Amino acid sequence: MILVLAVPVKSIKNVAVNRTMTLLILAAGFGTRLEPRTISFPKHLLPVGNSCVMDFFYNSVEKTNSLFDKRVLITNEIYFKHFKIWANSKKAKIKVISNGVTKKRDKIGAIGDFLLSCKREKISEDVFVVAPDYVLEGVDLEEVIKFSNQKKSSVTLFRTEKDENKLKAGSCLLVDKDGKVIKFEEKPQEPFSENYGVPYYLIKKKDIGKIAKIPDELQDNSGQIVAELVKSSSVYGFRYDGSIIHLTSEQDYQEILNKY
Repeated sequence: MILVLAVPVKSIKNVAVNRTMTLLILAAGFGTRLEPRTISFPKHLLPVGNSCVMDFFYNSVEKTNSLFDKRVLITNEIYFKHFKIWANSKKAKIKVISNGVTKKRDKIGAIGDFLLSCKREKISEDVFVVAPDYVLEGVDLEEVIKFSNQKKSSVTLFRTEKDENKLKAGSCLLVDKDGKVIKFEEKPQEPFSENYGVPYYLIKKKDIGKIAKIPDELQDNSGQIVAELVKSSSVYGFRYDGSIIHLTSEQDYQEILNKY
C-alpha cells in the first residue's frame, strides 16, 4: 500500500523560506564496496568522463546555494585533501572538514559525523543533511524547505520503489494522508510499503538534540535520524519522483560510466 503525499505543491508556494540554514554534506564513508578504487580516494570523485558524481551532486543543488548561509562537507582524514582540491577547483564555497578518522574500524558513523559537524561548526539552526552518493537530478530544495516550514517539522525525502530488494537494502517508510511519517524501518526484512527513504533530511533546530540521544551502536546509518524522530518528535515525508544517480558498488559505477 502506498499513501501519497497529500499536500499539493501549489499550497506551499507562498510559504517563507528560512535562509538561516546549513547544508551539511556527509561524505566520510570509506566506500568499501568499491575497493580497491577507494582505498585512498573517495568514490564521489571517481572520474566519469570529464566530471565525477560529486560534480553531478553539486550541479543539482548549486541553484539553491542562496538558501544556505553555511555549507559544510565532512569527510575522513584519508579523503580530506581530495575533497579540498575539488571544492577549491569548483569554487564551491563549501567548507571541507575532517573527522580525523584514518581507519575503517574507527569510523564514527553518519550520525556521529552529523553530531561532530554540529559541534565543531556551531550549527544550531535548521540543517539540510545530504549524502552526495545519491544525486537527485530534479530535486527542488526550496520546495522541501517550504514544506518543512509549513509543517513546522523535520522532513525526509522518499520515492516510490517497486524493487523489493532495494527496499530491503535501504529503508522503508509509511506516511499518513497529511504526509507525516508514521512508520520507518531501516533494512526491513519484509517491506511494508513501496516508499523508499532517500538520505536527504531537513532537520529542524529543535530536533538536533533528539538526534544526539541515538545510541553509539546505531549511529552508523543516517536513516536512524528518521527512526528516532518518528519516536520522539515528528517528521514528514516529501515525495521525490525524479531520477536518482546512486553510487555504492562497482556495478553502480559501471552503469554511471555507460550512461554518462
